[in-house]
Amino acid sequence: MAFVSHELKTPLTSLKSYIQFALQKTSDVAFLTKALHRAELQAGKMEAMIKDFLNISRFEEGQLDVKKTDFNLSALIAECIEDAKLSKSTHQIDYQEEVEVSVCADREKIAMVLTNLLNNAQKYSPNGGRIRITNQVKGNAVRIEVRDEGLGISKADQQKLFHKFSRISTGETEAIPGFGIGLYLVANILKLHDSEISVESELGKGTSFSFDLKCV
Repeated sequence: MAFVSHELKTPLTSLKSYIQFALQKTSDVAFLTKALHRAELQAGKMEAMIKDFLNISRFEEGQLDVKKTDFNLSALIAECIEDAKLSKSTHQIDYQEEVEVSVCADREKIAMVLTNLLNNAQKYSPNGGRIRITNQVKGNAVRIEVRDEGLGISKADQQKLFHKFSRISTGETEAIPGFGIGLYLVANILKLHDSEISVESELGKGTSFSFDLKCV
């Protein structure tokens, strides 16, 4: 609880600071616009954290419903990429689709999966670099892959990566925010879709996450 409280307090402190600065410089339109934009980003981070906690609570109580519909996967991926670029613009995000495809799944929950994977790719690639998303149709399913050029994950850490509150602990990751529930939530959302998350990684050479969804 102390760790979670700290993680929630960090964006709240930033949010309050930007608001205070904005109030002091109401005549400086350029600064005011920048401060409000930063404040909105911090509020969005808090909202995402709280949403993740609520979804984990619902899942563990058996109340996380999956409402499957047919939707265009390419359009959803494009939306998630735009959101990721707004939150952090230091990475090049490329999307390479084999073919435009529609899937039967819960659109909102798959958006959460993609958002978590993109956010992780950005966080654990602190020096920027390329993030690549691909899809590949195999039979009646499509495989989605998110690959980065970041820090990479050791074999030992990969074994516990999808456990609740599990975090990679190295000298390079200590300053990276997070409380270890994103990938736990991703894994359980995909289980509800009769799918699973796979990881391939090598220290210093980046990480790839992939999962399958049924095509329409």
